[in-house]
Amino acid sequence: MSSCDAWIQFVTPGDVKALKTRLQAYVVPLEAAVAQCPKIDQPTRDAWDAFSKAWRDYRATEEHFLTAGSEFTTGCEYEHAITGWQQTIAGLACGVAGPHLDTPGTRTEDTSTKRTVRTVAIAAGVVAVALALRGFTR
Repeated sequence: MSSCDAWIQFVTPGDVKALKTRLQAYVVPLEAAVAQCPKIDQPTRDAWDAFSKAWRDYRATEEHFLTAGSEFTTGCEYEHAITGWQQTIAGLACGVAGPHLDTPGTRTEDTSTKRTVRTVAIAAGVVAVALALRGFTR
């Protein structure tokens, strides 16, 4: 499985599905904590509801080979957001059962060099797939 921390990633639809499954284990306890905690104000509940709906929509989306890289990046962004939600809900003295993700900032940030190398690697992969498909059609 690919990691959100990896410098260069080759991501398959299976990696995206595995990331969604792994993150769901963090979302379920958060949903329970938000539902049961009376200390959460309405704007925070509304923000959580919007996040939760977006997460469910993302999770329900079918994984595709050609878009796996961007889907995985989106999943990594959700991972970061889930960490923030864990801290927010816990900060309101609402217990969040279950596992906790790493704190934001403990990862290395995505630099322009990393993005460039990743883009070149993805482009090379796309070209290789196109050439392979072209070879099959001849």
